[in-house]
Amino acid sequence: MVHYKLTYFDARGRAELSRLIFAVAGVEYGDVRISFEEWGKLKPNTPFGSLPYLEVDGKTIAQSQAIVRFLANVFDLAGADHFEKAKVDEAAECALEILTDAVKVTFAPEAEKEAKTKEFVSKTWPSHVVKIEKILASNPTGFLVGSKLTYADLALFSILDTVCSFEGATVSGPIAQHRKKVGAVPAIAKWISARPKNTF
Repeated sequence: MVHYKLTYFDARGRAELSRLIFAVAGVEYGDVRISFEEWGKLKPNTPFGSLPYLEVDGKTIAQSQAIVRFLANVFDLAGADHFEKAKVDEAAECALEILTDAVKVTFAPEAEKEAKTKEFVSKTWPSHVVKIEKILASNPTGFLVGSKLTYADLALFSILDTVCSFEGATVSGPIAQHRKKVGAVPAIAKWISARPKNTF
């Protein structure tokens, strides 16, 4: 049996997609959550001075998207063939751009947060919606790519909690339908109900 250990802060952030992959795969792993106080001591001993990182039978993989793609390939959530894998990566990158923009709002200085939130809600989020809806419209299955769940679907699902936490941001139409479809997967629903309650 392979032993996995994922180390990140006590937050969803850039590790939640990996956690969702583990949940869908039904694979146990060490979900190591460290405090910001502990991070200072741990940082010099990490591969690149960043989190998350994944240990696989003692071997380490760093960088969140390298971890995600590794797990997606191991657990058959990366696409059916080479072309589909590329389209899954493409869709996932679109979803992960939302996370990048959301991080800028979440960790903005308090004096700037209100303005950045308004900009995200009025301009940034709608621009992402156009791209995601275009991807969904191109695939009649209700998934982003192909005929079954992939890590791209999990990437989009994962970030929508944060999007909805911003005042004025709404999720509707095809994206809301996709969110409902993914959230109804029993393993995902189970993880959502049991996971620690984090704001980001």
